[in-house]
Amino acid sequence: GAYRRARAAGRTRSVPAAPAPDVEDRPAEMSDLIVFDYLTNNLDRWGGHNTNIRTVGEGGPLMFLDNAAAFTLGRARIPLMDRRLHQVQRFRRETIDAVRDLDVEAFQARLAADPLAPTLSERQLANLKVRRRHLHEHVDGLVERHGEDAVYAW
Repeated sequence: GAYRRARAAGRTRSVPAAPAPDVEDRPAEMSDLIVFDYLTNNLDRWGGHNTNIRTVGEGGPLMFLDNAAAFTLGRARIPLMDRRLHQVQRFRRETIDAVRDLDVEAFQARLAADPLAPTLSERQLANLKVRRRHLHEHVDGLVERHGEDAVYAW
């Protein structure tokens, strides 16, 4: 294909190696961030040469900034977000367990009590359920192929 021809002609770019994590727990935090963005359908975390994440001080925990694009009104699943999720193959067990335990109806009731309600529509909450189900299918498939110890790395 085109890639092979470009490679043979020396016209491909090399991808730099990923830097070492600044703290031991950073890969687990990044996994959580991808799960969070997937569930909330936050498309623009990595767009426009702006990552919208920072740490609390040098080596501190991540802050997930700028979530304004979350819970879009469109489709429940977007291929770009599915691809981002599918790149993650290691998860914190406690994060996945918390997602499994999420009671969307209780979440909806809590949102309804907010003075600024309604915060999320029925459609947005239904889309959340669809994405949660796909996240579980992804994680369960990885566990089936690679085992719990490989998938639940932290």
